[in-house]
Amino acid sequence: MANINQIDFIKKEGSYYSAIEGDVSENSTNQIRLLGYALEVGENQITINDAPDGAVQGAVLKTVTDLGVLLDIGVDGEEVLIHGYITTVANGVTVDLNGPVDESVVNTTIVMELPRNRNGDSIRGHYAKIKLSTKEGENVGKYELFCVNAHVTPSDLHHIN
Repeated sequence: MANINQIDFIKKEGSYYSAIEGDVSENSTNQIRLLGYALEVGENQITINDAPDGAVQGAVLKTVTDLGVLLDIGVDGEEVLIHGYITTVANGVTVDLNGPVDESVVNTTIVMELPRNRNGDSIRGHYAKIKLSTKEGENVGKYELFCVNAHVTPSDLHHIN
């Protein structure tokens, strides 16, 4: 369960509105996107087997161990970012990076890790607990919760048999 403290309300037509974003806690995994399979490395470049789906400048590249642990791919475990061009080559694409890549990542799966605060998981489950409160000692009168709107879609990630 994610606890989300939302304090940003926008006043529209005499009412206050707010939205709850996705889960950006340590449980979130939506910010990790498959980039491809590392075929070779060059000076500040990596060649992967397929064109990345939605690769973005500044995304951190990591490799995935057999146990699912993410490790930085730079020389000496340094963080490496997409920085520059993505060029089609005979066996895949070459991605320009901001630093050198450790050659040990050849033949491993490469993922990109996007900022968690913008790419967190959707909130999952069939209900929400909402607690409205004000700052302690603040005399603001009474509030009324008028409406809670939710967009619900089925997901295989609910872990329900």
